[in-house]
Amino acid sequence: MTFILKKRNQIFIILGFTTILLIGLGIQTAHIIHDHRENLTKTYHHHIQSELDLITHMVRDAALMHDLSTVQNFFLYWADSHQDIPIVELVAPNGFILFRNDSIKKPKHIMFHEQKIHQNGRLILTLRVTHDLDQLERDTRNLSWKLAGSSAVLTLILGLSLWYFLTRYSIRPLETEIQHRLSAEKSFRLSEQKFYNLFSTISSGVAIYAATDDGDDFIFKDINKAGEKLSNITQAEVIGRRVTELFPGIGQLGLLDAFKQVWKTGQPLSLPLSQYEDQRITQWVKNDIHRLDNGEIVAVFEDITQLKQQQQELELAKESAEKANHAKGDFLATMSHEIRTPLNVILGLGDVLHETQLSNQQSDYVRRIRAAGNALYTLINDILDFSKIESGQLALTMEPITTHILLEDLSQIFESTITHKGLSWSLTIDESMPKTFQGNATRVGQILINLIGNAFKFTDKGHIQLRVYRSDDTLSFSVHDSGIGIEADMIDQIFDKFTQVESGNTRNYQGTGLGLAISHKLSHLMGGDIIVESHVNKGSIFTLILPYIPVKASQIHTDSSQPALTSHNTTTPLNILIAEDAEDNRLLLHAYLKKTPHIVEMVKDGQEAVARVKQTSFDLILMDIQMPKMNGYQATRAIREWEADNQRQPLPIWALTAHALDDNLQKTLDAGCNGHITKPIRKDDLLAFLDRCSPYLTAENTRPVDGGK
Repeated sequence: MTFILKKRNQIFIILGFTTILLIGLGIQTAHIIHDHRENLTKTYHHHIQSELDLITHMVRDAALMHDLSTVQNFFLYWADSHQDIPIVELVAPNGFILFRNDSIKKPKHIMFHEQKIHQNGRLILTLRVTHDLDQLERDTRNLSWKLAGSSAVLTLILGLSLWYFLTRYSIRPLETEIQHRLSAEKSFRLSEQKFYNLFSTISSGVAIYAATDDGDDFIFKDINKAGEKLSNITQAEVIGRRVTELFPGIGQLGLLDAFKQVWKTGQPLSLPLSQYEDQRITQWVKNDIHRLDNGEIVAVFEDITQLKQQQQELELAKESAEKANHAKGDFLATMSHEIRTPLNVILGLGDVLHETQLSNQQSDYVRRIRAAGNALYTLINDILDFSKIESGQLALTMEPITTHILLEDLSQIFESTITHKGLSWSLTIDESMPKTFQGNATRVGQILINLIGNAFKFTDKGHIQLRVYRSDDTLSFSVHDSGIGIEADMIDQIFDKFTQVESGNTRNYQGTGLGLAISHKLSHLMGGDIIVESHVNKGSIFTLILPYIPVKASQIHTDSSQPALTSHNTTTPLNILIAEDAEDNRLLLHAYLKKTPHIVEMVKDGQEAVARVKQTSFDLILMDIQMPKMNGYQATRAIREWEADNQRQPLPIWALTAHALDDNLQKTLDAGCNGHITKPIRKDDLLAFLDRCSPYLTAENTRPVDGGK
């Protein structure tokens, strides 16, 4: 439209210029005619006056001699030779007309010329002529027509030239442009209609505003149907009204400042999710703001109140679940502690009692007690492991594993038990199996123990075999048995927790059903899987598949300085302080260490432990965690602070704890302990631990005592 206006203005300018030019031409022509008429009139007058002067001069002598006949004849002759002069007169001094010659045609417009003849100052005769001005008018008119014709021809040529140039270079391009513009305008209207349809039907709220008060406020120009619904307001109520009038809380929301910023900079802006509230509505909204070419502001907004409420509900549910999970963890930690503490005494005293002289019946009773205790110990460990896996708290550290050591230890554990049941046992290590691989030895061993133990449980005759081999990038550990097998419809369920091959109230094979579930989850944590093949009454094959991760050359080493775990030949006695509040546990630890060269002192709580450390030099402290007056965490921190204040070398402190969860074990390290020993404590494990510590805790490390600071 702007282009069309420019073109139209150009045409008006050209036409105006042409009009002015024509008017100027007309005025100039009129001036020429007027000047020419004046010139003709003057020339004619001058001519008549000159001839009249000549005649006067010629008839002067005759007039002076009063020869009126000669004057009359000569004057008449002159009049006959000038037909354009209609009247010739001779006038006496007294006004009497002596001679008059009139033409037939009487002129309408006349002009007088006269010449007087004097003698000695006295008038003798007056010559008077009356000439015809109509002839002069005719001459002037003829000249005007000629000039007008010339001007008309010139104007016509000029007009046609201007029209040609206007048509070729202005009007036709303008018509073409107008057609393009009309086509574009039609397309724009269609596009505008599509936009308006989209504007009206879009599910998001859309509002259009115009700035006022230099951007300090905005006026509603339009709002779509979704915006009406989301804002709980109608289009008729908003158009022409200020935003701050309809939504008084918009300033606190920061939306008004955002409008002003977009209006001034032209840069779109997306506001984060925020809550708007006034007397009419309360909602969570998200706004995207843009500026149009005409300076108006468009806000696209979404009401996600329902989504936010669902999110809040999910957060509350998550928080509740976390609290429940935390409560579950606390429950497991408490139950672990409460069960492990008496179990520690049962297993420990069972081991001690087994070493005494017993009758056959008593030995059988003790064996059954120890078996039941071990089963309970395994159950507790399985439950804790499963809880750790499900909560994502079980972290696996990767380390080099020596294949033959891992498998020979397993073989030593099961060989005698399996053969005692009348089954055959075999271990086959394929040549393709690498000597070392990267993994978690504890968890790999745990899985294989569960698989072999499961095979042992469900096999009454025949064989149990462990075959190990490598296939491409995987390692396979296959446990074959000739047991009862598994029904086809049960194979997919055997890895569910608390699920066994047999179900019902009567079972021939006892167990919790956690071993396979834990093994399956552990295999996944290590990037592997467990595959099952089974036939009823023919046996089963459980294959643990792990990714093969080779061990780097820098990781392969042997450490001959560490004593064997089952070696109890310690010759270096240690001065050990044991802090334990339970009398049964003190009795058990005393029984464990009674026949060793170690010097043992026992206290009942943390306060006594801190006091004894300040008074006596010890090589090692075994610190129970849950004790009255001052628990193990507090006692350890107090000892570390005393050592730091007195510049003492830190004393090795190992926690004795019935808490087996990672969070609780981390707390012992945070409190300043060097490590932990988890209850129930077995005699062999404790003595092996002291064997490992003994070479490093010599008399050189004993701290002097200076009066019990």
